[in-house]
Formats: sequence, structure tokens, C-alpha cells
Amino acid sequence: MLGTRGQIELSTEDPPLTKRRRKSNMGWLVTLLVLAGLGFGGHRYQDDLRRLYQHFSQSKEKAPRTVRLVHQVSRGNLTVTVRERGSIMADNQISVESEVTGQARIIYLIPEGHKVEKGELLVELDSSSLLADLTQQEITVKIAEADLTEARENVAIQKQQNQTETEAAQLKIELAEAELLKYEEGDFPQSQRNAKSDITIAEEELKRAKDRAKWTAKLEGEGFVTRTELEADELSVKKAQLAMDKAQAALHILEVYGQPMTLKEKKSKVTEAKSELLRVLQKGRANLLQKEALLIAKQATLKLQKDKETSYRDQMSKCKIYAPAPGLVVYYKSNSRYNSSPPVEEGAMVRERQMLITLPDMSVMRMDVKVHESAIDMVRSGQKAKVSVDAISGQVFHGTVRQVAPLPDSQVSWLNPDLKVYLTQVVIDEDLAGMRPGLSAMAEIIVAEKKDVIRVPVQAVGLYQGLECCYVLDRDVVQLRAVEVGLANETFVHVEGLEEGEQVLLSPPDRIDDLVKVGFEEIKAKKAATFATAKARRKARIIQESKPDSPSETSSEPAGKESDPTKKKRDFGDKKADTKDKPTRNGGPS
Repeated sequence: MLGTRGQIELSTEDPPLTKRRRKSNMGWLVTLLVLAGLGFGGHRYQDDLRRLYQHFSQSKEKAPRTVRLVHQVSRGNLTVTVRERGSIMADNQISVESEVTGQARIIYLIPEGHKVEKGELLVELDSSSLLADLTQQEITVKIAEADLTEARENVAIQKQQNQTETEAAQLKIELAEAELLKYEEGDFPQSQRNAKSDITIAEEELKRAKDRAKWTAKLEGEGFVTRTELEADELSVKKAQLAMDKAQAALHILEVYGQPMTLKEKKSKVTEAKSELLRVLQKGRANLLQKEALLIAKQATLKLQKDKETSYRDQMSKCKIYAPAPGLVVYYKSNSRYNSSPPVEEGAMVRERQMLITLPDMSVMRMDVKVHESAIDMVRSGQKAKVSVDAISGQVFHGTVRQVAPLPDSQVSWLNPDLKVYLTQVVIDEDLAGMRPGLSAMAEIIVAEKKDVIRVPVQAVGLYQGLECCYVLDRDVVQLRAVEVGLANETFVHVEGLEEGEQVLLSPPDRIDDLVKVGFEEIKAKKAATFATAKARRKARIIQESKPDSPSETSSEPAGKESDPTKKKRDFGDKKADTKDKPTRNGGPS
């Protein structure tokens, strides 16, 4: 045997081999025996190969054999990781920028690399021009205060006039609403009752006329009355029918046309009265606003001038920039090739919001890695990671994923539109005090991990009729067994449907259609049941959401719990069977 990862076993081929192929197999076995004798496989493999040769040479009537690599199914841990490179940097760093409006010249700058304490002077900018502007602004503030008093006395008169006109417009609305209520609760119900009474009377007249005509027809048949009398009674029936139709039409016209038209007329009067009130209010408000606008303008002018005076004082105080926290002084350098900011040095002119110095906090370090879009669905906050620094060989640091960008990196997408990467922050949990920022490192993010599961190599799983399958070696018979796959990494895949100790082929046999099929019907039935359940739930959710004023169906998962990025691989039976009946060439999962 060659161990659990790869073994030499026998598997039966169904069609008979030609004599030429048997000779080729025998020659291959002889070659293996010679190599084993020379020490290629060691003493442990010589006995297996010798028995293999004897088995082939015992009888030519038996079915020929072929040598295939097999794997013994076992339990073990399965870990799925995402590996990306990046640089070590300080997790917290304070950026110092110029907050002086316009441009200012640097007259003092602390040396780069100097360790500073909180409150130590970092940069001083020239403030001579700001002092002259402050003196002129103090005079402007006093003039604005004198203009404010004039606009405060014209507002009260306009407010009184607006109140009188508003009360008159409200009285018109009350009269129109009373007329509408009188029609809705008095005039229309009375007219409706009269029309229904006419219909009732007409129905009774029609009934009596029909009964009389029926009796007359009977008497006319017996010769007691003349044909003329019968026709007169039938004419009475038609008249009664026309009277009833007329009464019904009158009720229909009243309800369908008369009542809506009259109701709209009454409502339009109410609406017109309300519009009149609105016009009065708007006119009064416009007149009042004209008088208040001047007051507000004067107040805003005074406030603006005072704020400008305060701004000049604040700008003068910002000409001296102090360290907000202890740290290492690093002159800011832009990573963009399109940034044309001048170098930070004494005598240089700096603009507002220009970055000058950064103070990194070396106590907590992190990595910013760019995860490719093919693996971003598996990465989420809170996952553990292993960080290997290139400058520190053989040492691994532990970290945690803190943040995953929701959108691709715009700078990378602009340079290469076909490349989509997402910026991911990995915070290093261990103390890296003394380590310099900018060192290259490798982050290995653990996105999923399974303990003690049945696993096989990925090349041992293939596809048949759209279902995952394995080629199980049971003595001399190869079974084509349907399985359900879960998590997978570059080496192993988690499967259900195999038992520990069974042996699976690492490559498909030649005649797959003739193999014994096991478990396919059960898997298909399970997938059909899962699909039916999901379809029923989706239909019920659609019906629930279509109901008015009904809350949408809540998720069955606990609130706040993030979805598992490997759910697609664990949900067995959710894949669409759209592949060919033949398995893949290498036998691996699609």
C-alpha cells in the first residue's frame, strides 16, 4: 500500500482487453518490480507489487486488471483560507494639516523622525497678514450693529392686519361646509327615499297589471271577455313596466349623476372658500415677510461680521500647530502619482487642508490587503488571520479581520477596469512595538474551518448527471456513488455519503456508464424535496408581502447574524444539474 494519500490498488475493467494491451500491462508491472528491487519503492512495496504480478499472470481467462491510484477516506480538519499580500502600518495615526485659509509660508518645522510629546510645537506659519485683517474687521462689526435697530418696529402692525383678514375668510369656509353637510345629510337622502318609493309603487302597479292581464287572458280563452279587453290589459302591463323603468332610471340618474354633480358643486364651494383663506394667508405672510426680511438680513449681517472677526482670531491661533498626541514625526508624502503637492520644508508655501505631518501610533499595527472579487464573499469581519512578516522569518502573528470595504478599490479599478479588489483591514492582535511601518507581509485569512469531518482529495470528486459523485472501490468492484459536497480548499473537500476507511479512485475509470450506481435516486429525491420546500416558502412570502399593511416575512436567521460565506458549498442539493452526463476529465468538483 502507498498510504492514505495515494495507494496502488486493483480495479476491474468491464470490457475484455486485447492481447496487445495485456502484454503492455504485464510489461508495466515487470518494470515496477525492477524499480522496486533497485530501491525505488523500498521493501514495503516489493511484496505488493509481486502479488500484483502474480495476480495478473495466474489466469488469462479472468478479467484483466488495471492499476489506479486510490485514496482511503478518513476524518480530519478542513480549513479554507484566503491569502493576500500587503504592508504593515500603524492602525492609529494622527494626520496634521494646515487649517489656515488660503496659503501660508512655513517659518518653523520640526525635524522628521523626532519623537514628540503631546503639546510640542510641530509647525509655525506666518501670521502677519492676518493681524491687519483682524483690525479692519473690528470696525465693520460696529457699523453692522447700528443698522440692526431700524428693522425691528414694522412687524407688529402687519401681524394685526393679517389676523383681521384671516377671520373673515374662515367665516366663508364655515358657511360653505354647513351647506355641504345639509345636502349630504338632508336633501340627497330625502330625494333618494322619494325615488325608491316611486319604484316600489311602480313595482306594485306592474304586479297588479300582470295579474289582471293573466286573468283576462284566461277569461278570453273561455269566451267571457273580448280580445279588445285583453289587449287593453296587456297595454296596462306595458305602461306599468315603463313606469317602473322610469322610476328606476330616475333613481339611477339621481345616484350616479345628480348626487355626484351636486356634491362636487358643494365641495367646490368649500374648496374655493379654503383657497380664499389660503390666498389671504399667503398675501399677509408675504407682506409680513417683506418687513421681517430686512430684520433678518440685518441680524445675519451682524452675525456674519462677528463670525468673520472670530475666524480671523481663530486663524491666528492656528498658525502654530502643536502635537495632539505623542508619536513619531513623519513628513506626509502622497502615494498618488497625480498629486502635485510641494515638499514639506521650511520656507515652503502650504495651502489650506494640505497634509503636513503624520504621527503613527506604533502600539497597534494592522495590514491593509486587497482581496480579489472571487474570494470577497467568503471574507467578513471578525475572522481570524495569520500574518507573516517578510523581515521576520519563521514567526507568525495572529490577527483579526476588522473591516471589509463594500465597494472595489477605485484607484485599482481606474488603472485596470477588469481588476476588482476590495480593501480589507486585518488588525494584528499581538504587540509589534519596535517594528517599522511599511514592512511587506502576507495575511492568511481563515474564512471557514471544520473539525473532524469526512474529507477526500478534490480530484476524487466528479460529476455524473449533474450530481457530485465518487468512484468507490469495493473489493474488485468500482461503485459510482452519489455524494454531497461541502467546504473545499485547494487540497480536500468535505463530503457526505462516504464512510471512514472506504477507498475512492483519484481518477475516473474508462467505462463509467457500466458501473454500479449508488445513491443517485436518494440525492435527487432530497434535492427535489428541498426545491419544493424553498418554492413553497417563496410563494408564501410573495403572498404575505402582497397583502396591504402587512409586515414582510422576517428571516428565519437570528437578527444581526451575518450569512455564512460558505453556505453555497454546505447547502447540498442546491446546484442546478446542467452539466453533461460524463464527469470532468480530472475527476475534481466543478
